[in-house]
Amino acid sequence: MKITDLKTFIVFAGSRNLVLVKLYTDEGLTGLGEATVHFQEKAVAAALVEYMPVLIGQDPTRIEYIWNTLYRDNFHRNNVIPMAAISAIEQACWDITGKYFNAPVYRLLGGAVRDRIRIYANAWYGAARTPDEFGRAAADIIAQGHTALKFDPFGEADLMMSEEEMSLTEARVAAVRQAVGPIVDILLDVHGRLNVATAISMAKRLEPYRIFFYEEPTPPENVDVLAYVRRQINLPIAAGERWYTRHDFRQPLEKQAVDIIQPDMSWAGGIMELKKIAAMAEVYYVSVAPHNASGPVAMAANIQLAACTTNHLIQEHWAVDVPWRDDVITPPLEIKDGYVGLPTG
Repeated sequence: MKITDLKTFIVFAGSRNLVLVKLYTDEGLTGLGEATVHFQEKAVAAALVEYMPVLIGQDPTRIEYIWNTLYRDNFHRNNVIPMAAISAIEQACWDITGKYFNAPVYRLLGGAVRDRIRIYANAWYGAARTPDEFGRAAADIIAQGHTALKFDPFGEADLMMSEEEMSLTEARVAAVRQAVGPIVDILLDVHGRLNVATAISMAKRLEPYRIFFYEEPTPPENVDVLAYVRRQINLPIAAGERWYTRHDFRQPLEKQAVDIIQPDMSWAGGIMELKKIAAMAEVYYVSVAPHNASGPVAMAANIQLAACTTNHLIQEHWAVDVPWRDDVITPPLEIKDGYVGLPTG
């Protein structure tokens, strides 16, 4: 079996554009992958096309060989654009391989270690600005069957926050906690927008609200700063959406900067690379909660990874999306009590 063609698709999906890739083979099997990078869609699509001369004629089941060839031969590889392209190609190769062997990908990677996968909702808070708006939106998404939700309550924070801004942030979190009750898990995303003092101060304010994790409180470039913040607070630290491949995760793990790592399926190398990153984290007793602000193809790939990864904690899910989302993947995900079952196809 040989790869004969590659096509890219940029699809408008409301809050962002999705970048999908489809590989074709001489045996009629095709595979899908996702390379969505917000605001850089055309660059990623161009990078995918650049890899075509290497891919055409390759056996798509030789995934390690293809991945290492694409990665090794790209001089500027530690960058989200080439890594997104490689990630999508890798996912598409696994899609073809699963179809070729008539098995879910997780069975080819060692088999299932759980019979269902916990997910958390993101993108549910839309235009919410006031504490009451956050509270109402949280109640609505929990009513749809979720048991964990993530949001960014930090407003216009840019390294520092005024007392008024910090009080408003705390009020938003308090409103969500009151709306969802004591059992639902709350995850907070800072998007790397605080300096050290502000990150520590906000964490101390938020401790009473039982926060599941405190994501990327400081910018991603300085791992030592993140490690220092972790030692000063009592909230679990999560980070990693802007680290690419296993090489970027070495220092955060060695320096004990995180409790939870968040590699992104569409940016950090694909299914096998995330499994390798997870194995590295397992040595440090660190859990994996892959970042996924992408579309249904990336979500489907993430579910395959979650099924066969022992230290997988929880999976991000873009819970409010375009109405055709469930038409892309057959069958669509079914959420029950905050979990999705294992795929069988």
